[in-house]
Amino acid sequence: MTVVAGSLTTMLSTSAGGMIDEKFGHTWPFLVSALFCFPILLLAFWRPTAVFDIEPDLEVKATPENVWGSIKRLARHKAIYLPVAANFLWDFSPGWGTPLLFFLTKDRHLSEAVYGQAIGLMNLACLVSSLSYGWLCLKFRFRPLAYAGTVGGILGAALFLFITNAPTAYLFCFLAGFSCGIPLGSYTDLIIRSCPKEYEGAAFMLFASAGLFANDVSDLFGSWLYERGGFGLALSATAIIGSLILVVLALVSRKITDPIEGTPIFTDLDSPIAT
Repeated sequence: MTVVAGSLTTMLSTSAGGMIDEKFGHTWPFLVSALFCFPILLLAFWRPTAVFDIEPDLEVKATPENVWGSIKRLARHKAIYLPVAANFLWDFSPGWGTPLLFFLTKDRHLSEAVYGQAIGLMNLACLVSSLSYGWLCLKFRFRPLAYAGTVGGILGAALFLFITNAPTAYLFCFLAGFSCGIPLGSYTDLIIRSCPKEYEGAAFMLFASAGLFANDVSDLFGSWLYERGGFGLALSATAIIGSLILVVLALVSRKITDPIEGTPIFTDLDSPIAT
């Protein structure tokens, strides 16, 4: 559900943003974005029972002392760090983001609307391939699926270099996005397999935060590379950094990766996997 919501939102916002920018100017996409932020404010006053009706025994556990102790125990659970590292390296992609925008609009002279629609198609393709992971993980073991997905994602980004006009932008952005779904699914699967019981929420927040932080930092780094060596340099850096994920996957304990989908994995904080 997280992948579906995120991909659909990005697909619609980039497509609409590109058309609004081309028709009304650069200011209007920001104004429309600000307008859509107001409903978020209303959510602060909404307390759905399903979320906030906490059981009494959970309220007792959520004391400052218990929280701090839980953080220290989770920090000692070494199994979660490799999935976090894989997600960080995947999202640390200097060739995407701003360098890709410059490449398509300045180097290939495509309009803002074409760029927005191409990125929208890329997110749609990523959504489709991400959903297919649920079927693939039942047919293949985790380790070969993660390796193949990572290599495919690295090669998929190279398709950007073949873009020359709007039709090729739509085609190759769609294929590049399709190559990203399996690796995203596999890294998420890995953090699920590595989570200790009752600490899933904290582990997932660490996992997501690493990806968001990497995405923003790599955008700055990618823009710096683009100014000095063009899009090819930024894309080459993306491939080199992405290949490090193969090393990270090789370090993951087989006690976590070998069980087939649906098999319980013992990842308690005091288990050997945690150390």
